[in-house]
Amino acid sequence: MHKGYCIKLIAEKLNRLPLEVALLVMDRAEVGELKPRKTGIYGIEEAIDEKI
Repeated sequence: MHKGYCIKLIAEKLNRLPLEVALLVMDRAEVGELKPRKTGIYGIEEAIDEKI
């Protein structure tokens, strides 16, 4: 389910650089696996306590 988290928080949760997450997002969007989000690429900045 889409939660709208920001790339920075997703990167922290996955122990990756935000750039790596951004590149993955762009790649997946290019092939049509991701749809535009209401919150845009920056998403919402709140703590992620659940599994992504």
